[in-house]
Amino acid sequence: MLNKKLLLTAFIVLSFFVAKNVFAEIIFNSIEISDMKDRTATLKWNTSQETKGDVYYGEDQNNLDRWMGYSLYRIQHETSLSGLDDDKDYYYKIIATNQAGETSETFINSFSTDDIADTTRPTFSNQEIVQTTSDAVTVSWVTDEDTKAELWYGFEEDRDKKVVYSSYKKNHILPIYNLDNDSRYSLMIIAEDKSKNKTESRVLFFNTASGDTTHALVISDIKPQGPGDQIGLRDARITWKTNFIAKGLLTYGTSENSLNKKIYVSPEKETEHFAVLSGLEPNTKYYYKIKAYESLYNKTAQTPILNFVTKNLKTNLKTGDIVKGSGREVFVISGKNKYFIPSENVFNDLGLKWSWLDYVDDLKLAEYKNLGEISSKKQPDGSLIKYDGKVTVYVLENGKKRPILTESAFNRLGYDWSKIIRLAKNSKFKYTTGKNIQ
Repeated sequence: MLNKKLLLTAFIVLSFFVAKNVFAEIIFNSIEISDMKDRTATLKWNTSQETKGDVYYGEDQNNLDRWMGYSLYRIQHETSLSGLDDDKDYYYKIIATNQAGETSETFINSFSTDDIADTTRPTFSNQEIVQTTSDAVTVSWVTDEDTKAELWYGFEEDRDKKVVYSSYKKNHILPIYNLDNDSRYSLMIIAEDKSKNKTESRVLFFNTASGDTTHALVISDIKPQGPGDQIGLRDARITWKTNFIAKGLLTYGTSENSLNKKIYVSPEKETEHFAVLSGLEPNTKYYYKIKAYESLYNKTAQTPILNFVTKNLKTNLKTGDIVKGSGREVFVISGKNKYFIPSENVFNDLGLKWSWLDYVDDLKLAEYKNLGEISSKKQPDGSLIKYDGKVTVYVLENGKKRPILTESAFNRLGYDWSKIIRLAKNSKFKYTTGKNIQ
C-alpha cells in the first residue's frame, strides 16, 4: 500500500512538473518572409508549443499600426501581411500566446519590398471629362496604384491619335488641345503600372463647343465684396469661379500694400474655388487679391485688390438676439438668461437666419444664465414675426404676440427690419394676441 502511495505521489509531482514545463517557455524558430507579390507577403514561423499568434507590422518600427492574427493553437504558423507598397522597409513582431494565457514575443524584425512582384493590373476608380471648349478637353482619372498612361482619342469610334501622361501617379488630369470645333469625340485611357501591367478604361464620349476661341481666362462671381453671410468674427470664406479649370492663389492682409499671407487652392484644378481665412481679428478691414494660374491653355488672370470687414463683437444684448462666443454653441438671449439652440434643424425650424447671428465676448456671454435647450415648438421671446399677406409685425413676449402698430414704435424700440421671421398663414406656430405696442 505504501509503495502505491509513493508511486501516485511521484506521478502527480512528475505530471505537475511536466505540465509546468510545457507552459514554461515559448520558443520561436524558423521565422521566414516569402512569396512577396501583389502587395502581400507570407510570414511563417514555428513555436515550441501550441500557441495562437498576433502579428503587428508597419513602416515605422516605433508605430506598428497594422495587425494580423488568428485564434487557432498551432506549432507551425503562417499568415499573410497585406497592403504592402513596393520599395519600402517594413517592421514586424510576433506575439505568441499558449493555452495557459502565457505570452512571448519576438524582437522587432524587418523586411524590404524592393523586389516584390506585381502581377495585378491597375484598376480605375474614376474617369471623367472635366471640361470641354471649342478646341480642347480636360480629362481626369484615378487609379488604385501609381500609373502612367496613354490616351487614345479621335472622331466617334476612330481613336487614332495619342497623348502620353508620363508621370507615375494615382490622381491624373490632362488637357488635350487642337481639337476640331463642334465635333464629337471618343477617348480611351490605357493605364500602366511600374511592373508594366496595363488596364483599359471605359470609352468616354464628349462634344467640343462651337464659337469662341479667344481663350481668355476670367475670374468671376467673387464673394464677398463687402458685408455678407460668408464673413464671421474671426474667419471668412472667399469664393470665386473661373471659366477654365485652374489653380488659385489668394493673398491677403490688413494693408492693401502688404498682402503678406497666402492660401493655395484647387490643387487638382477646378472651375469653382474657395478659400477659408481663419485667425482674423474682429471688426477689422482685410484686403485680398486672387490669382488664377495653370489653367487650361496655360493662361493667368488676377483680380484687383478687394476688401471685407470682419464682424464686430456685440456688447448691448437684448431679448431675442441670436449670439455665439468663441465656441461652437449658438444661444438665444431672453432677458438675463440664454437658451442653447441644439441643432441646425431647430435653428431652421424656428425661421432664424444665420445672417442674424451676432458675436459676443465670452465674458459677456457668461453673464447670462444658461436655461438649457430651446425647442422648435415656438419662437423665443423677443422674436419679430409677420404672417404672409398681413402688414402687422408682432413681437413675442411671454409667449404672446404683441402687435407693433406704428413704424415709429418699431424704430423707437430698436428693432431691425431685416430680422423679421416670416410665417405662413397656416403656420404650426400659434400665439394668442397680447397688448398693442404704440
